[in-house]
Amino acid sequence: MKATKSFIQTRKQRATQQKFALGALIVVLIAAALIGFGIYHAHQYAGMPTNPAIEARWGVRVTQIGVTADGGMLDLRYVVLDPDKVLSMMENVNNLPVMIDEASGALINTTSQMAMVHNNILVGTTYFLLYDNTNGSVKSGSFVTVKFGNLLLQHVMAK
Repeated sequence: MKATKSFIQTRKQRATQQKFALGALIVVLIAAALIGFGIYHAHQYAGMPTNPAIEARWGVRVTQIGVTADGGMLDLRYVVLDPDKVLSMMENVNNLPVMIDEASGALINTTSQMAMVHNNILVGTTYFLLYDNTNGSVKSGSFVTVKFGNLLLQHVMAK
């Protein structure tokens, strides 16, 4: 009888240990899934990079690259920090920023500049430039580099 009780207690202990191990395994798997999910989304929704040299030289801060017009155009949005510097950028088409698709290396430099009232550029106001997205090379989620002359704003995620 004593051997039977000992056998039953050992069996119950083993069952308890197995339940504990299974519970611990589930907790570890859930934690790993949550961490992986967080890393994925942190990368997907990374903050907008900045470049103080671009802001100082050209008087703009890029706020967004948007894929628009059914993927046929890119919308570069920027906030004006210094209207005089923005004017020097807008007055010469060679000063306009270009974009490079980081995955393919495709150069996006054909802008369809929308009419901007050059004498009424206001600090803190958001403006935009539209670019032809040649061959739809940049897609939502793609990373692009925005090039202002020799200054680069890298790893901007297109939305």
